[in-house]
Amino acid sequence: MKMVYRGVVCGLNVSEWFSCTGTMPEGYGRIAVVYALTRFFRRNREVREKLVWISREMRFAKGRKRGTRRLTLIVPASAMELPCGTAKIRLAVDAFGVELRRFMLLDAGSKRTDAFVWEEDALLPPATRRDR
Repeated sequence: MKMVYRGVVCGLNVSEWFSCTGTMPEGYGRIAVVYALTRFFRRNREVREKLVWISREMRFAKGRKRGTRRLTLIVPASAMELPCGTAKIRLAVDAFGVELRRFMLLDAGSKRTDAFVWEEDALLPPATRRDR
C-alpha cells in the first residue's frame, strides 16, 4: 500500500515477522488486524503526515540520520474499529517507507484520553563509558 501526503509518496508494508499480541478477541486474526491498520493509516491525516515526512527527510539525509527509526504509536483501538482498549503499534521508518512490525491490543482497563501518543526509541545504543 502507498500513503500519499501533499504529493509525497511513502510505502506501507507489513514485516515478515509481524505479530499480533494482547487481549485479542475471538475471530480477530492477523489478517483482520492488518486490514484495520491499513484503513486507519489511509484515513488518518495526522499519522500519515508524520510518517510520510519522516521517510521523505531520510531520503535526503546522510550518514547516521539515514538509518531506520523505530516508532511506537499508542492509539485508542476504537479509532481502528477494533474492540475497546488501547492499541500499541510498533513501526520502523526508513527512506523506502514504513514497515508494520508489531501490534498489541491492551485491555480495556488501560484508559487513554490522548488521541495519539508517539514514543520514539533511542536511535543509538547507550554509550559505553570508560572510567579512566
